[in-house]
Amino acid sequence: MTEKPSIYLETSVVSFLTNRLSSDLVVAGHQRSTRVWWEEYRQNYGLYVSPIVLREAGQGDAEASKRRLDAIRGIPSLELTEAVFELAAQFLNQGILPEKAKEDALHLAISTVHGIRFLLSWNYRHIANPLTREALTRMSVERSFIPPTICNPHDLLEAGQ
Repeated sequence: MTEKPSIYLETSVVSFLTNRLSSDLVVAGHQRSTRVWWEEYRQNYGLYVSPIVLREAGQGDAEASKRRLDAIRGIPSLELTEAVFELAAQFLNQGILPEKAKEDALHLAISTVHGIRFLLSWNYRHIANPLTREALTRMSVERSFIPPTICNPHDLLEAGQ
């Protein structure tokens, strides 16, 4: 039996999964894609979160944070290691992400250091954009890591996965 491909669930995916349906048509489409993927395909993957995801999911409105935390309950959490902190610092020091995006740098570093195959995110500003993908690949290869493929649930739905 082959091992399931691994996915690191960044917090935006959990939010799109559990938030009330948005009146913004683009956001609502992302929410629907996330929900369909979650219901039909998540069992095909080994899902992971991190202490960062757990903390972010637990912030804000009490009812909304409960829905987010309930959705990811039981999903293994990846460790914040020294290598994770070092790689995240390099993302920031090299200007790949702005200083205010420390937690996004940690999401990238966690999934990279732990050898996760896919980083699932709707965060286009700092994570799921072509410039970040390119920089992550370059830095990972320079440091002998295999970078995760950054995508969103809709990408996996389009691939039938």
